[in-house]
Amino acid sequence: MNKKKLVKKEKEVKQTETSDKKGPKKVLIIDDHVTTAIDISTMLDFAGFRTFQAYNKKDAIQIAKIRNPDLIILNPVIDGVACPDFVDMFSDTKFIILRFIDSKKVIPDNKKNVLGFLTKPVDKDALFEIIDDKI
Repeated sequence: MNKKKLVKKEKEVKQTETSDKKGPKKVLIIDDHVTTAIDISTMLDFAGFRTFQAYNKKDAIQIAKIRNPDLIILNPVIDGVACPDFVDMFSDTKFIILRFIDSKKVIPDNKKNVLGFLTKPVDKDALFEIIDDKI
């Protein structure tokens, strides 16, 4: 094998190895309160996660389908409308539900893909306690 073919083969092997490695875990934060979404995103970004944000149901569905997140942190009431269908719509994805008032009435806590519930404002330690080794 000549030198050019050998170098080309090495590049192909490196590209395959790189594409096989998993990148950072992806998290979609869905909340109609921009500040809350940014706060959570910042916490996760500093911990090495790749984050995406959606502030309405339409964008949330689109981003979730395109980005295929490992975790969705969901405010189940967006713009005053309950969105319990997200948990069923993306049943292969893990969820953390943001509680406001009583979100358990919107999303039951017996859903197997719901890792836990958090109250606003989100406490960093509580967030990572739920996430730790579960995604």
